[in-house]
Amino acid sequence: MEIRNNDDTELVIQTVSVNSNNFRISLTKQTIGPNSSGNISVTHLPREMSCCDGKMTVATNRGQFSIPMRGCGVFSPYKMPPVIKAKIMPDWSYKQGLNIHNPFESALEILEIYTTGTITLLLPGSEDILCLEDDRGCKAQLEEDKKMIWTVQPHETRHIVTVVFQSDTIGEHSGLVHIKTNAHMLVIPVEYPSLKIHSKAYLQN
Repeated sequence: MEIRNNDDTELVIQTVSVNSNNFRISLTKQTIGPNSSGNISVTHLPREMSCCDGKMTVATNRGQFSIPMRGCGVFSPYKMPPVIKAKIMPDWSYKQGLNIHNPFESALEILEIYTTGTITLLLPGSEDILCLEDDRGCKAQLEEDKKMIWTVQPHETRHIVTVVFQSDTIGEHSGLVHIKTNAHMLVIPVEYPSLKIHSKAYLQN
């Protein structure tokens, strides 16, 4: 999304926020010079095949303004739904396999998979962690040992990776799985509430 500064002084974008989890913003503090333009990266991450609305609020050194947003979710030929229904207890881990469908007449290659948020990655059928997550996420690239697993033949559906997430704090947690292929870049939202265990103690005589 382009932001145009038509004034003779600098425009400093301080913060950007959205009121819907169907939209994600990627921006650090940005200064736009006089009569220049800047960009705010907006990603639409629909949870279902329907349209949704949102509002983006931009705070600047001249005040703040809002921009309405609207996006519609459509059927994905890759058949990769979001991971949004998992519920875990604090300190428990949860695993979810991700399958991808190749809708093309030629092989689909997975070149890179990386995450944002506290998510780790496992190869299918393995307990070996592909990468360790940190504050920036987790990243795994195509290498010879993954080439057979990460090459999906025409019209094949294949399990390409298992995402693992856990949290030691109660609350709503989220992250993203980015899948770079030789055709498109895919982004899968992951949401997992960490719930408190409610229990009752019973005394017996």
